[in-house]
Amino acid sequence: MGPSRILVVEDNPLNRRLAVDVLRVVGYEVAEAEGAPQARVWLASSLPDLIVLDVSLPGTDGITLLGQLRADLRTRAIPIVATTALAMKTDRERILRAGFDAYLAKPFSPRVLRQVVGDLLQGRANPTGAPHG
Repeated sequence: MGPSRILVVEDNPLNRRLAVDVLRVVGYEVAEAEGAPQARVWLASSLPDLIVLDVSLPGTDGITLLGQLRADLRTRAIPIVATTALAMKTDRERILRAGFDAYLAKPFSPRVLRQVVGDLLQGRANPTGAPHG
């Protein structure tokens, strides 16, 4: 079996590049989309092992796209990590309640992104990226 495949959906080119580069460096195969329409096109022909999804996308936002993915039998079980600049406690709770598997507040450190992605791909829950101790 090859490297895990990850789809990064992020409209900000700098944030998208950071996430893609951090994940590629550790050996993941990474695809990228700048919004929900591009993500849906990619998902129509390929399924990732995990999705990193910006909550605040223009047009169809990340929570709406998450709902569409959870309603689809093909994509329902894919772990999805929310990334967002919304960092209030109520935002985090709302995002996790929406059905995301984990939450990362921007700016996030490369170490935390790698930790959360690795944990989810290994079947361990780590909704906020807290290090294991």
